[in-house]
Amino acid sequence: MSRVRTSPDAEPAPDRRAFVLGPGLPFVVALIWGAASLGNQFTYDDRPVVLDNPRIRSLSNLNTIWLTDYWEQTSSSDPVLDPRRDRLYRPLTLTTFALNFTLSGANPFGYHLTNVVLHALVCAMLFYLARRLLASAAAATAAALLFAVHPVHSEAVAGLVGRAELLAALGLIGGLLLLLADRPPRPLRALAAAGCFLAALFSKESAVCYPLVTIVMLAWVGRLRAWRDSWLLLGATLAAPLLIYLPVRYAALDGQLIRAGAVNVILNPLFEAHGVERIWGALAVLGHYARVLTVPIHLCADYGLAVIDPRAGVTPMVLVGAAAAAGLVVALTGVASHRPLRRTLGLCAALFVASYLLISNTFLLIGVAAAERLMYWPSVAVCLACGALFAALRERRAAAGSVSGDLWRVLGVGVLVVFGVRGVLRNLEWHDNATLFNVDRQTCPASAHIQVAAGSTEVYLAVDALRRRSQAEFETHLRAAEEALDAALSITTRIPRALRERGHAYWLAGDLDSAARYLMAALALDPTDHLTRSYLARLERQSVPTQQLDALQQAVTTRPSDAEPRVELAAALLHAGRVREALVAAEEAARLAPQDATAVRTYGEALLANLRFDEATDVLRRAADLAPDDWRIHANLARLLSHSDPQSALRHARRAYELAPGDFQVRTNYGEALALVGRKEEALRVFRELVDTLPPGDPLRTAVAERIADLSRP
Repeated sequence: MSRVRTSPDAEPAPDRRAFVLGPGLPFVVALIWGAASLGNQFTYDDRPVVLDNPRIRSLSNLNTIWLTDYWEQTSSSDPVLDPRRDRLYRPLTLTTFALNFTLSGANPFGYHLTNVVLHALVCAMLFYLARRLLASAAAATAAALLFAVHPVHSEAVAGLVGRAELLAALGLIGGLLLLLADRPPRPLRALAAAGCFLAALFSKESAVCYPLVTIVMLAWVGRLRAWRDSWLLLGATLAAPLLIYLPVRYAALDGQLIRAGAVNVILNPLFEAHGVERIWGALAVLGHYARVLTVPIHLCADYGLAVIDPRAGVTPMVLVGAAAAAGLVVALTGVASHRPLRRTLGLCAALFVASYLLISNTFLLIGVAAAERLMYWPSVAVCLACGALFAALRERRAAAGSVSGDLWRVLGVGVLVVFGVRGVLRNLEWHDNATLFNVDRQTCPASAHIQVAAGSTEVYLAVDALRRRSQAEFETHLRAAEEALDAALSITTRIPRALRERGHAYWLAGDLDSAARYLMAALALDPTDHLTRSYLARLERQSVPTQQLDALQQAVTTRPSDAEPRVELAAALLHAGRVREALVAAEEAARLAPQDATAVRTYGEALLANLRFDEATDVLRRAADLAPDDWRIHANLARLLSHSDPQSALRHARRAYELAPGDFQVRTNYGEALALVGRKEEALRVFRELVDTLPPGDPLRTAVAERIADLSRP
């Protein structure tokens, strides 16, 4: 390699052959590679975000899309939204789904075709970016081709929600190409670049890396000096997208820029890591990314709990991550080198670090520990490095008159074919939930999340077979569900969904006692799960009969100014899992009798069941003032305040424990509240006393024993 960038004067005149072998080839290869996903269904998060999302069903909903968060009311059948969800804002991505729905409705083909074309466009644009950064057209073509077929991109292309990655990459590359042009800085070009970066931000949050990425690339091609006299223009170009994006995001996310508090530790176990465990966890994450980038044989849709376990200490993946980190540090030392290849590799390392920091779970914990789709943009740096290495080795051998130059070409084509075939197979594995989860649970059996997803899918298929009266299919799916859910619960019993679905499977198998135990265990871990409440009410035949509900409704009608029948109706509806109807009745009861502790408490419980946590906290505090000796009020407040105000949570948990020391939820609340404020020994004593009261075989006993083991770790 004789140069880092190419002057326009040195470029050959463009012709058809140059286009075909340049951006055209990666574009076509990407189309062929992605075509395997065109027959896929709505898979994994595609269902809630696309198929069941009422917001994308009309372009008249654009104001809602742009003024609410990514997960807001993702299902018309289940509009209750967990405010503890990861706070994401991707309005441009959702807008493209709305356009797809307008053109082809709920037919998945059009959505998948759009993803494949977007990926092909990214590959073509990447060629132009690589041509600007690398020393030869051969290096740029190799980089773009590797990017086009890399199996790590299957999740972003075959999974429809991966469109956020594709759009963000398009915006980033577009903005960079405008700023890297070998021409004097101009306001119009800077404005266009800022528009591209803003589009990338509105597609996915990870595009916030663009200022660092821009600085790295300007330094790469020696353009920082050209912008020296226009530094205000450059600063405005980099600042303007953020100055627009952040306030809009803040408004759309109800006054938040990022998530408040921890998310699901099943998806990101680093939330429970402390001290040196955070280092091991971050290195394990990097290790998994290094593995799937270099040897993408075993791929998985989840790298959460047990796949990555920060408490396990120095594991093989931690060592791989440490080696990858050391390699990056060594490569970074080449940034100032006068040797072109070493400098190029150093700048590739700098580009990777700039792109990777936000998703690394090093400084900021995100919603997942690791995900292959997150590597879509950072892998650009890896592909550029591979393209530069391949071209340099081939050219050096050819210059020496060695026939091994042709061998390098054959080897490069072989790598592309192997990676391409693996990517095509992975695209096919994303065909539907049953295919994806059953493949991944074999590939990655330690993933509790994948085991639960596989089990839940099989339960759904068993119910469907039962409706179609296909006994053989029913039994096959039920056995598969039991196997997957038992595997998940053998990893951890702290997943309410796993307990709920296992209870559902027992129910389908006719084991009603076991079904009740597991459903009660699920409800004990997540009292806000109205679906579990509904299952229990139906299973135990304790739901209020229709006639009684009608009678209560009649009482409400005939006594419109009386709060009592509304309180009774709300309680009955809550017990039956009809939480939204319960909230309407409870709210009116509290309005009619604002000094009635029972009415106010029922209203707070209805708000809690609907996951309106902040409002529930305020109402239950008012109820506690009215009835300071009601243990149920204190138990609910202990759960609600556990993350925002641990000391207040402990005070309420202790009071509930004093009033109702025999209740399971009260005792677990008290133990967790003690643990949150660092009183681990006292928490262990509470949990050990509790586990002795639970019979062997009870799933709650297993869950408590697992919590004791967690707290007992140093």
